[in-house]
Amino acid sequence: MLPKLKKLIKSDCAGFNKTLNNKTNFCIQVDDTCMFFVEMADVQDTNDTQTGDNQNNLPKCKYFEEGVLPLLPDLERQYHEYHKSELSITTKHKPKVRKKCEKCDEPILATSNRQKYCEKCKKAIQREQQKERKQRQRKVG
Repeated sequence: MLPKLKKLIKSDCAGFNKTLNNKTNFCIQVDDTCMFFVEMADVQDTNDTQTGDNQNNLPKCKYFEEGVLPLLPDLERQYHEYHKSELSITTKHKPKVRKKCEKCDEPILATSNRQKYCEKCKKAIQREQQKERKQRQRKVG
């Protein structure tokens, strides 16, 4: 997984520079070498000889997780499964809740706990609610 992460960082991370200030694999976010490349250099010798893979100590970068990783959903899923035990309650990026639309029973990924409808049904429901609201308003006035 780490080689895929490195490739994604090199191609799509806005804060990554191949060389800057005489440092290779420079990250503007931390003003130093990108943590994915530092970890790999430090851990490569010990883990490669033992397991043949060096993803035992994958670092976490908030900017990467929120801005770059969503470009590849499969890799994002693997990355978050790897860090599942390390998820903290204080993170701003909350996982989406899986629900069913109350109107058509289609599965949806809710962005909040109040979401009840899929995008298709949401517009129809809003129109119905607006219609009822306007009718009540005309009755009263």
